[in-house]
Amino acid sequence: MIKTIDEFLNNWKVKAKEFYLDAEQDYKLNKDNFITEIINGTKITAYERSCQHFNNKYGKGTMQVIKYEMNKIDEILKKEAEGKKIKLITTVEKKSGKIIDTNLEIGIDGSLNGMINGETKTVKVTTVYAGGYNIQCLHYRILVK
Repeated sequence: MIKTIDEFLNNWKVKAKEFYLDAEQDYKLNKDNFITEIINGTKITAYERSCQHFNNKYGKGTMQVIKYEMNKIDEILKKEAEGKKIKLITTVEKKSGKIIDTNLEIGIDGSLNGMINGETKTVKVTTVYAGGYNIQCLHYRILVK
């Protein structure tokens, strides 16, 4: 019954890890290319320039992850996926009662969509993705109606 949700979250973990590995590679390739310069009378160090680059390209927080947490990235993503699963199930059960059956599919774009039958109501599950300029990592929001 929850197998499709697990598959969806496993796919998300793979994509999120790829994002951080790409950012880490970008950092390693470009960290020495940043120079100290003066912008509007303020001295900007190479480190500050690299932070600005990553904030603009990958979103705030990515530099922190790739510099200090990449050795734990699998554990971090596993815990986050577990939290996302609990949040989804809790949201569904608040609206439908205890889950009886699911008819969920993973779309071509990786989205999770379908219907979940609960004790009191059937709810529709729809996934919306967010990402792009200055977004830390492609992420999703699951709507339950």
